[in-house]
Amino acid sequence: MMTHNISVHVVDSRECTTSKGLFGVLSKTFEFPDYFGFNWNALDECLSDLEWLQSYSGWLLVFMNSEYLLINESVQILETLFDVLNTIGNEWSEPRDIGLQHAEIARSFHSVFHVDHKSYQACLDRFAKADNYKIFQHL
Repeated sequence: MMTHNISVHVVDSRECTTSKGLFGVLSKTFEFPDYFGFNWNALDECLSDLEWLQSYSGWLLVFMNSEYLLINESVQILETLFDVLNTIGNEWSEPRDIGLQHAEIARSFHSVFHVDHKSYQACLDRFAKADNYKIFQHL
């Protein structure tokens, strides 16, 4: 889906209850290359590149049903995901040479976490434990 040249990627977190599931879903939704290694370093590398999706001015990753996101993993694994997403967002916000007459442009990469209102507090508490950036503690 594309809106205002933003590539929107919606994933169902019920398919992302483990790291393996998350890697598979993100690989499919972002159309990662065949060399994607289904690990955290490979995820960081592919999301930092997105060479095959360069025509967009930014990306929005929406996690639906976030109360299930990495629910079968430790808090440290959830923390790793937040670290990767934060790093990717920061990297894309810096201008970079995209090869078009050496133009330097910054792009956006944002993540949104949707949660059912009945699961909101439990999800927020779990996310806050894994949040080095204290983002979820202000909601």
